[in-house]
Amino acid sequence: MSQESLYKAFNLLESDELYDSLEFVGERNETLISKAEKELGLKFPTEYREFLKCLGAGSVGSSEIYGVISDDFVNSCVPDMVWCTLKDRKKGLPNNLIRIGNDELGSPHIKVSDNSDESTVIAYSLGFPEEAQSYEVLAESFGDYFLKQVEKEIEYLNE
Repeated sequence: MSQESLYKAFNLLESDELYDSLEFVGERNETLISKAEKELGLKFPTEYREFLKCLGAGSVGSSEIYGVISDDFVNSCVPDMVWCTLKDRKKGLPNNLIRIGNDELGSPHIKVSDNSDESTVIAYSLGFPEEAQSYEVLAESFGDYFLKQVEKEIEYLNE
């Protein structure tokens, strides 16, 4: 369902009602994505790579989705996922997590595994010891997480 969710989200982004709520850096090439993976020492899940290729990084309303902006991973800022992840690793973030946003429940992270089809999005809160982390599942996949963010903005606009 995750790949299907990702493409459903992409289709919803084309609706007129979301036009003023979208801000993305745009398509990113394979070379830049591979460089980001090398910098973090892991391979991104397939659907997150697809998001990076198509949209790069950005926001839907108040939901910011971190991604890849440029190949300067040191002199960067939010919403650069590589910069944020490297910064958070210095504070104890496990190497198998990549930070993809920020919210009140603990920052959403993709739990990276050896299976490139898995992309569980979990809540992780820096500053808490490992045994205190709940690893609450926010979505079973990045596609499902992204679709939830898009649908949340549509719901907000229709209130």
